[in-house]
Amino acid sequence: MENKKSLQTRIEKAINMSKVVLHSTKGTTTIEKNTTSFWPLFLFTDSEPDVPFHDDLIDTCATAMGLISTQILFSQNINPDTKKIINEGANSLLFMRNTDGSWPSFIIVDSKEDIQLEGIINDTSFAINALIRLDFLSENPIIDKPILDRYELGPLKNRLNYINQSINWLSENRANKAWSYTGIERFNNKASVISTTSATVSVLNTLQLVYDKIKDHDSVQNENLRLIKLLIEEASEELLVSQSAKGGFSRQRGEFESIAHTCSALSFFLSSDYDLHKDNLIKAVKWLLNNKNVYTPDKINNSDYFDEYAQFVNSDKKVFKKNLIHHETFIDAIIFYTALLINDDKLKKELNIFYKLKLSKLLSVGFENLLKRQSYSGKYLGAFKCRRQIPSEDYPIYGIQNGVKALNYAKDNFDSYVNMTFFRRKFWTVLAVLAVILLSGSFLFFNIFKDKSITESVSFAFGLSIIGSIIATVIYESIKKYWP
Repeated sequence: MENKKSLQTRIEKAINMSKVVLHSTKGTTTIEKNTTSFWPLFLFTDSEPDVPFHDDLIDTCATAMGLISTQILFSQNINPDTKKIINEGANSLLFMRNTDGSWPSFIIVDSKEDIQLEGIINDTSFAINALIRLDFLSENPIIDKPILDRYELGPLKNRLNYINQSINWLSENRANKAWSYTGIERFNNKASVISTTSATVSVLNTLQLVYDKIKDHDSVQNENLRLIKLLIEEASEELLVSQSAKGGFSRQRGEFESIAHTCSALSFFLSSDYDLHKDNLIKAVKWLLNNKNVYTPDKINNSDYFDEYAQFVNSDKKVFKKNLIHHETFIDAIIFYTALLINDDKLKKELNIFYKLKLSKLLSVGFENLLKRQSYSGKYLGAFKCRRQIPSEDYPIYGIQNGVKALNYAKDNFDSYVNMTFFRRKFWTVLAVLAVILLSGSFLFFNIFKDKSITESVSFAFGLSIIGSIIATVIYESIKKYWP
């Protein structure tokens, strides 16, 4: 039977395996005579050993997630090798940005002058997120000064303006006060664009991260903070529009509820100041815990966690070419991560014992479901297998990023996690003990004292109640620290 020590060991082992595969799968190329690093969106499986790196193509989302994962895994020990990877990866992101402050889905290195891809909301959000995590807006960023000077970003003021431009682009490309997948410039009827949950949550998480980093900065102007706060407030309200009466969230308003999008919405709200939306969140948590498929992700329909949208490439001939993007939410990771957030939130106090038992179960099976997706052998030992259908896309970089994010959270909040995980086991153990006591007492009462007088029976019942109280007190004292 799993115990506290063995559970902690398994978490640490899973995290350490991901450290190796993360840096062994990055690629390098040359940009303007400077070596730069990037991560492919899909790591190559053992069945596809000869698939080459496309060293002329750099994916924004993949490279940003590689840097975010590096920050999560190595923040306590940034050695020279890790620092080199961070610098080269940051160089890629800084080079890729469009002049309007957005980031495209990818660039072809030798053709950046000729091909401009439209800005993508998710990619722009992840790029900003990665830079902020590298202390981009601090006096002492992790990125080395020569890299920053290359893009005239040495002074902190310039870096603040750089991020502000990207936030302004996000502000100008909103759909109904939130965000869809791409910018809205190419749409004739911009008001017809409907916001989506995944894109909105991605931006909200990034804006909250930026806000928390700069709110105490002396050099930050108040109007910049007000804009970020306004964007967060309006997008949060818009996000709630897609919540159903039952509590679940959908990809966008009017569509079916999904586990992936409910988890995405909860992951933001539970990490922010949500007091105004408390009732909405309780409904969402209950909807999630009542959904049988959340405990068995293999039964979830792939339409639940796949979003599809088109990006357009604008060539120098002004011919628009469609590039179809299949966006996957790593369902196993986000379920486990959301369960961890629910467990650590004051919202848990609003749940009755039956929902707490379900949460305990979800924490237990959620961890096992996530680790079942991790590879324990082969070239990509430590990577997480997602649910795409093409073999060469088995192990995406976002699997690592989302997997280690959840595991690292469990590691950093281990005591609360393990107590709630084992709560279900302790609850049923105590219940079984009490049932035995009750049955034994009933048996003794009706068989030993059936011929006794009323006075003797009452005396025995009184004595039995005292013994029961003592036993109940001992049991309570032994488990109360585990009670959620």
